[in-house]
Parts: sequence; structure tokens; C-alpha cells
Amino acid sequence: MAKYNIKVDHKIISIAQIYEKGETHQTQRLQIGSVEYGSYNMQAKAKVTLECGGKTYEGKSEGIRSTSQINRLVAEATLDAIEIFLNYKVKFILDEIKLVSIAGRDVILLALYEMYEQKEKLFVGKCIVESDINTAIIKAALNSINRQIKVIP
Repeated sequence: MAKYNIKVDHKIISIAQIYEKGETHQTQRLQIGSVEYGSYNMQAKAKVTLECGGKTYEGKSEGIRSTSQINRLVAEATLDAIEIFLNYKVKFILDEIKLVSIAGRDVILLALYEMYEQKEKLFVGKCIVESDINTAIIKAALNSINRQIKVIP
């Protein structure tokens, strides 16, 4: 009605939007660019680069080198990159990260809190470990916020 000024009885006629060939209606998503992890003596550093719309967002995390902290540093660097992408309008706090086994496969489970306008919201993400645990950690973090944040091209 808005475009052609024709009244339409929605009980009789259904209207769907069809996209032209080559035209898509997909929301851009953050993609993994790279992940680096290094350690020296007792210190460890993780750097995660995410990409979206031709731009890169680099997150970093540092801490003590220990078996229990390696996965946490990668997850925190990922959340740092996401916060940069969101212009620091939201703060993410990693609550827990676990490597579990289910159906004979290793899976990363990740729980984090989004802090926004003095409110906190729990998000949970998961990813099957295919070959690289660091990539699975990043994907689990992205999975936890998938469809929760808006990407404006």
C-alpha cells in the first residue's frame, strides 16, 4: 500500500520481498583474522585480530604463563577485540572457559557477562575443537554474542 497505494487484504494475499540476483540481505559478522600466543619466562601474551567490513580489530591480553591461563588469555584478547569493534560501548567479562568432551569430541564452552548501562547479561558460547584450540576459543566467544550485537555496514 505504501509503495503503490493499493489496499491489500492480508488474509488473501501474502507479500514477500525478493532480492535481485547478486543482492543479499545478510548481516556482516566478525571474522577471525589471526591469533598469536607467545610466552617468555613467566609472562604470556595473546593477540587476536578480528575483521569486519574491511576493517581489523586487534585485541590483546597479558598474564602469567600457566596451563590454566593459556585459554583464558586467548578468550580475553578476543573479547578485547570485540569491545574495540563496539567502540567500548559494552564491556565483556570472561567468567569461565572449559574444555569438555562430549560424543567423543573436545568442545570449548565459554561463559561471559556483558556489562552495559549498569546491567549484566550472561552469554554462553560453544565450539567443537577441530584442529586448533585457539581458533575454537575465538569461535566460542563469537558464538556467545552471535545475533546479540548489531553490525552496521
